[in-house]
Amino acid sequence: MNIVCYAGCCAGALMCDLLNDEQGVIHQLGFIKTKKSEVLKPGPFVLGDRTSSFHNLALNDQTTWLGTVNHMKGWHTKDIWFGTHLNPYTIPNITDFEKVVNITTVTKKSHWFKFLRAYHLPTVKFFNPESDISVEHLQAIMKTMINDRFLPHDYCTNVEFEDIVSGSFVSDNNLNTEHFEKWKQTNPWLYGTDYIKERNAFDEVWERNET
Repeated sequence: MNIVCYAGCCAGALMCDLLNDEQGVIHQLGFIKTKKSEVLKPGPFVLGDRTSSFHNLALNDQTTWLGTVNHMKGWHTKDIWFGTHLNPYTIPNITDFEKVVNITTVTKKSHWFKFLRAYHLPTVKFFNPESDISVEHLQAIMKTMINDRFLPHDYCTNVEFEDIVSGSFVSDNNLNTEHFEKWKQTNPWLYGTDYIKERNAFDEVWERNET
Protein backbone atom coordinates (compact mmCIF):
# COMPACT_ATOMS: atom_id res chain seq x y z
CA MET A 1 0.00 0.00 0.00
CA ASN A 2 1.38 3.38 -1.05
CA ILE A 3 0.42 6.92 -0.13
CA VAL A 4 0.81 10.41 -1.54
CA CYS A 5 1.16 13.10 1.16
CA TYR A 6 0.23 16.61 0.09
CA ALA A 7 -1.05 19.94 1.35
CA GLY A 8 -4.35 21.26 0.07
CA CYS A 9 -4.32 22.62 -3.49
CA CYS A 10 -1.12 20.72 -4.38
CA ALA A 11 -2.52 18.32 -7.00
CA GLY A 12 -2.50 15.20 -4.85
CA ALA A 13 -5.48 13.69 -6.65
CA LEU A 14 -3.71 14.21 -9.97
CA MET A 15 -0.62 12.53 -8.57
CA CYS A 16 -2.67 9.53 -7.37
CA ASP A 17 -4.16 9.20 -10.85
CA LEU A 18 -0.76 9.41 -12.52
CA LEU A 19 0.91 6.89 -10.22
CA ASN A 20 -2.04 4.48 -10.46
CA ASP A 21 -2.13 4.95 -14.24
CA GLU A 22 -5.76 5.97 -14.02
CA GLN A 23 -7.77 8.90 -15.37
CA GLY A 24 -10.23 10.22 -12.83
CA VAL A 25 -12.79 12.75 -13.99
CA ILE A 26 -11.26 16.22 -14.11
CA HIS A 27 -13.88 18.78 -13.13
CA GLN A 28 -14.12 21.72 -15.52
CA LEU A 29 -13.16 24.01 -12.60
CA GLY A 30 -9.81 22.29 -12.19
CA PHE A 31 -10.00 19.56 -9.55
CA ILE A 32 -10.19 15.77 -9.36
CA LYS A 33 -12.01 13.68 -6.77
CA THR A 34 -11.65 9.92 -6.65
CA LYS A 35 -12.05 7.37 -3.88
CA LYS A 36 -8.31 6.73 -3.80
CA SER A 37 -7.47 10.39 -3.39
CA GLU A 38 -10.22 11.06 -0.83
CA VAL A 39 -10.31 8.05 1.48
CA LEU A 40 -7.46 9.18 3.76
CA LYS A 41 -7.99 12.92 3.50
CA PRO A 42 -9.14 15.09 6.43
CA GLY A 43 -12.74 15.32 7.40
CA PRO A 44 -14.85 12.94 9.31
CA PHE A 45 -14.49 9.31 8.46
CA VAL A 46 -14.06 5.84 9.88
CA LEU A 47 -12.91 3.04 7.59
CA GLY A 48 -13.48 5.19 4.55
CA ASP A 49 -16.74 6.86 5.65
CA ARG A 50 -16.12 10.34 6.99
CA THR A 51 -16.39 10.67 10.85
CA SER A 52 -12.95 11.72 12.26
CA SER A 53 -10.34 14.25 11.19
CA PHE A 54 -6.88 13.13 10.08
CA HIS A 55 -5.47 16.52 9.08
CA ASN A 56 -3.28 17.11 12.15
CA LEU A 57 -3.58 13.58 13.54
CA ALA A 58 -4.19 14.55 17.15
CA LEU A 59 -3.33 11.86 19.67
CA ASN A 60 -6.94 10.72 19.98
CA ASP A 61 -7.09 10.19 16.19
CA GLN A 62 -4.11 7.83 15.99
CA THR A 63 -6.07 4.72 16.93
CA THR A 64 -8.64 5.48 14.24
CA TRP A 65 -5.93 6.23 11.66
CA LEU A 66 -4.03 3.02 12.40
CA GLY A 67 -7.22 0.99 12.38
CA THR A 68 -8.31 2.48 9.07
CA VAL A 69 -4.96 1.81 7.41
CA ASN A 70 -4.90 -1.78 8.68
CA HIS A 71 -8.45 -2.28 7.45
CA MET A 72 -7.56 -0.93 4.01
CA LYS A 73 -4.69 -3.38 3.69
CA GLY A 74 -7.38 -6.05 3.46
CA TRP A 75 -8.65 -4.42 0.26
CA HIS A 76 -5.79 -5.90 -1.83
CA THR A 77 -4.12 -2.51 -1.87
CA LYS A 78 -0.59 -3.60 -2.79
CA ASP A 79 0.92 -1.21 -5.36
CA ILE A 80 -2.11 1.11 -5.15
CA TRP A 81 -1.60 4.79 -4.31
CA PHE A 82 -3.92 6.60 -1.90
CA GLY A 83 -3.88 10.30 -1.02
CA THR A 84 -3.74 12.03 2.36
CA HIS A 85 -3.36 15.61 3.55
CA LEU A 86 -1.25 14.37 6.45
CA ASN A 87 2.26 15.74 6.61
CA PRO A 88 4.60 12.70 6.59
CA TYR A 89 6.22 13.95 9.79
CA THR A 90 2.91 13.40 11.64
CA ILE A 91 2.27 9.82 10.44
CA PRO A 92 3.26 7.40 13.22
CA ASN A 93 3.37 4.30 10.99
CA ILE A 94 4.87 5.82 7.87
CA THR A 95 7.34 2.95 7.43
CA ASP A 96 4.40 0.53 7.19
CA PHE A 97 3.75 1.86 3.68
CA GLU A 98 5.72 0.32 0.84
CA LYS A 99 6.18 3.67 -0.90
CA VAL A 100 5.43 7.28 0.04
CA VAL A 101 5.49 10.28 -2.28
CA ASN A 102 5.69 13.59 -0.46
CA ILE A 103 4.61 16.63 -2.50
CA THR A 104 6.90 19.22 -0.97
CA THR A 105 6.34 22.97 -0.85
CA VAL A 106 9.79 24.44 -0.27
CA THR A 107 10.21 26.95 -3.10
CA LYS A 108 8.58 30.33 -3.60
CA LYS A 109 7.18 29.19 -6.95
CA SER A 110 5.48 26.16 -5.35
CA HIS A 111 3.77 28.40 -2.80
CA TRP A 112 2.64 30.81 -5.53
CA PHE A 113 1.11 27.92 -7.49
CA LYS A 114 -0.55 26.65 -4.32
CA PHE A 115 -2.04 30.09 -3.69
CA LEU A 116 -3.33 30.36 -7.27
CA ARG A 117 -5.17 27.07 -6.94
CA ALA A 118 -6.68 28.11 -3.60
CA TYR A 119 -7.68 31.41 -5.20
CA HIS A 120 -9.59 29.70 -7.99
CA LEU A 121 -10.86 26.32 -6.81
CA PRO A 122 -14.49 26.52 -5.64
CA THR A 123 -13.87 23.64 -3.22
CA VAL A 124 -11.50 25.85 -1.16
CA LYS A 125 -13.80 28.87 -0.67
CA PHE A 126 -11.07 31.17 0.66
CA PHE A 127 -11.76 33.70 -2.05
CA ASN A 128 -14.19 34.84 -4.67
CA PRO A 129 -11.95 35.96 -7.54
CA GLU A 130 -14.88 37.85 -9.07
CA SER A 131 -15.10 40.20 -6.07
CA ASP A 132 -12.77 42.99 -5.00
CA ILE A 133 -10.51 41.44 -2.34
CA SER A 134 -8.43 43.64 -0.09
CA VAL A 135 -4.67 43.24 -0.08
CA GLU A 136 -4.85 42.70 3.68
CA HIS A 137 -7.20 39.75 3.26
CA LEU A 138 -5.05 38.29 0.53
CA GLN A 139 -1.93 38.56 2.67
CA ALA A 140 -3.56 36.99 5.75
CA ILE A 141 -4.50 33.90 3.75
CA MET A 142 -1.13 33.82 1.99
CA LYS A 143 0.75 33.87 5.29
CA THR A 144 -1.29 30.93 6.58
CA MET A 145 -0.65 28.96 3.40
CA ILE A 146 3.09 29.73 3.32
CA ASN A 147 3.47 28.51 6.90
CA ASP A 148 1.76 25.21 5.99
CA ARG A 149 4.88 23.63 4.51
CA PHE A 150 5.58 20.09 3.46
CA LEU A 151 9.33 19.62 3.84
CA PRO A 152 11.43 16.73 2.46
CA HIS A 153 11.27 13.51 4.49
CA ASP A 154 13.95 10.82 4.44
CA TYR A 155 11.52 7.92 4.02
CA CYS A 156 9.71 9.53 1.08
CA THR A 157 10.23 10.22 -2.56
CA ASN A 158 10.08 14.01 -2.35
CA VAL A 159 8.57 15.82 -5.34
CA GLU A 160 8.43 19.62 -5.33
CA PHE A 161 4.99 20.94 -6.29
CA GLU A 162 6.39 23.28 -8.95
CA ASP A 163 7.90 20.23 -10.72
CA ILE A 164 4.41 18.74 -11.03
CA VAL A 165 2.95 21.97 -12.40
CA SER A 166 5.80 22.39 -14.91
CA GLY A 167 5.33 18.81 -16.14
CA SER A 168 8.94 17.83 -15.51
CA PHE A 169 7.99 15.12 -12.99
CA VAL A 170 5.45 13.70 -15.43
CA SER A 171 7.86 13.56 -18.38
CA ASP A 172 10.85 12.38 -16.33
CA ASN A 173 8.86 9.40 -15.04
CA ASN A 174 6.99 8.54 -18.24
CA LEU A 175 3.59 9.20 -16.71
CA ASN A 176 0.35 9.88 -18.57
CA THR A 177 0.97 13.16 -20.40
CA GLU A 178 -2.53 13.17 -21.94
CA HIS A 179 -4.17 13.17 -18.50
CA PHE A 180 -1.74 15.83 -17.29
CA GLU A 181 -2.48 18.06 -20.30
CA LYS A 182 -6.21 17.84 -19.56
CA TRP A 183 -5.50 18.90 -15.97
CA LYS A 184 -3.43 21.83 -17.25
CA GLN A 185 -6.29 22.97 -19.47
CA THR A 186 -8.61 23.18 -16.45
CA ASN A 187 -5.97 25.02 -14.38
CA PRO A 188 -4.95 27.68 -16.94
CA TRP A 189 -4.24 30.36 -14.33
CA LEU A 190 -1.16 28.40 -13.21
CA TYR A 191 0.37 29.15 -16.59
CA GLY A 192 -0.73 32.77 -17.10
CA THR A 193 0.85 36.09 -16.21
CA ASP A 194 -2.12 37.99 -14.78
CA TYR A 195 -2.86 38.69 -11.09
CA ILE A 196 -0.49 41.63 -10.65
CA LYS A 197 -2.13 42.80 -7.41
CA GLU A 198 -2.11 39.28 -6.01
CA ARG A 199 1.50 38.65 -7.05
CA ASN A 200 2.70 41.88 -5.47
CA ALA A 201 0.90 40.99 -2.24
CA PHE A 202 2.37 37.50 -2.32
CA ASP A 203 5.91 38.77 -2.89
CA GLU A 204 5.60 41.11 0.07
CA VAL A 205 4.37 38.34 2.38
CA TRP A 206 7.09 35.97 1.16
CA GLU A 207 9.85 38.49 1.79
CA ARG A 208 8.60 39.23 5.30
CA ASN A 209 8.21 35.54 6.07
CA GLU A 210 11.65 34.52 4.78
CA THR A 211 13.72 37.25 6.47
